[in-house]
Amino acid sequence: MRFLVGCSYVSVLCALLIGVWVLPQLLTKGYIDVGGSPAFEPLFIYPGVVGFVVCIMAAATSLVLFGRRRLTSVGQRLIAAGQVFTVALFAACIASLRLPSATGWELLALPGALLIGQTAVGAGLVFSRSLRGT
Repeated sequence: MRFLVGCSYVSVLCALLIGVWVLPQLLTKGYIDVGGSPAFEPLFIYPGVVGFVVCIMAAATSLVLFGRRRLTSVGQRLIAAGQVFTVALFAACIASLRLPSATGWELLALPGALLIGQTAVGAGLVFSRSLRGT
């Protein structure tokens, strides 16, 4: 369980960094700049790659823990479901590359999938901590 929680903190941090890059641009301009800033790589590219790998590890761990019936609290189940949902969104983004009209730009949706899926993980982390009283 410690591994899942540790991976979850890392993946939520990656999603927050991506959100710091994406959300202000969407709110002010209506679109997202790709490159052109020294902050692009540390706020979008690197967290996307790290978050992608960590989410896959966390989702695999979630499935193992679910199979062993070790996910006992609602917060733990929410964390696990969020990680598996994130990987499912990743798979949908990658599967869309097989469409005849695919251009490769579909891969830009991967960090967005991380941002969406990690919302549930973050809620599960907050919920788990509030139940422990720490």
